[in-house]
Amino acid sequence: MGVKGNRKRCLGFPSQTAAVLALQDDGYNLRAISEIIQKPVDHVSALLSTAGRGRTKRPAEVHGRTILFPVDLLEDIAHHAERRKISTNELARRIVQIAADDQLIDALLDDAHELTDD
Repeated sequence: MGVKGNRKRCLGFPSQTAAVLALQDDGYNLRAISEIIQKPVDHVSALLSTAGRGRTKRPAEVHGRTILFPVDLLEDIAHHAERRKISTNELARRIVQIAADDQLIDALLDDAHELTDD
């Protein structure tokens, strides 16, 4: 019997790998996933690593764009991400999404006096 015969159900998913992938898709970071499934962080990391082999890319991976944030900025928001049990990248995405959806860009930047409408 191969690896598939050794699958362990986890959080209602058919395997730990499926649970870990679902939690990651929901924005949870490694530490939070580790706590949720009660396994060491290196175990979660290994599950994610092996799951990446041969899997098809998610739409966000195909259609998304990469934005680089300075490390010190990510460190500044890390506490807020940890409180929400999400990654700093997910928190940054959520902040930008809310600012765009709620049309808050001008209010946040407070630079209207410098803008020209061309």
